[in-house]
Amino acid sequence: MKKKIGLILLLGFVWFSTLLIGMKIGITGTEKRFEVLIQTTPNYTGQEIQDAVNAYRVKVGLKELKIDSDLCNNLYDRYAKMLSNDALTTGHPGFDEWADNKIKEYGYTLVGEVFSPDLTTEKVMTGWENSPGHNAAITNPTYTGVCTYAGIRGVVMVLGAK
Repeated sequence: MKKKIGLILLLGFVWFSTLLIGMKIGITGTEKRFEVLIQTTPNYTGQEIQDAVNAYRVKVGLKELKIDSDLCNNLYDRYAKMLSNDALTTGHPGFDEWADNKIKEYGYTLVGEVFSPDLTTEKVMTGWENSPGHNAAITNPTYTGVCTYAGIRGVVMVLGAK
C-alpha cells in the first residue's frame, strides 16, 4: 500500500512538473509571438491630433486653433462619409453641401476638412505636412476654429473661420 501511494505521489509530481514546464514554454512562446504586434487601430484621440496640429501651427508661426462647437455638430457624419465607398472616387463626399450649410447657418466665411486613415499621430502629421493640400489647410492662418473626430479607421478634422 505504501508503495502504491509513493508511486502515485511520484507520478503526480512528474505530471505536475511537466505541466509547469509546458506552461512556462507556452507562455514564453506566446510572449515571443506577440512581441511585434501589427497595429490595426489608431493609437490617438481626436484631441491628440488637434494638439499635434496646434503644435505644428505654433512651430510655423501661427495661432492655435480653438475648439468650435458649431463645427462639432454632426462631425461623426463627416467621418462616416470619409469611410464610405464614395470617398474612394470623390475624395470628400458631401463636403460641399456640409460646408454650404456651415457657411449659411453658422456664419462661417471659410470651412475646410482633412482626413487621414493613418494609425499613429506621427504618421498623420507627416502625411498632412507633406501633402500640399492638407498642409495648406492645417496652416491656413484664416482658420480659427476646429473640431476633430478620431475613430477606429482614422481621423477627420474640420476647420472654420468666422
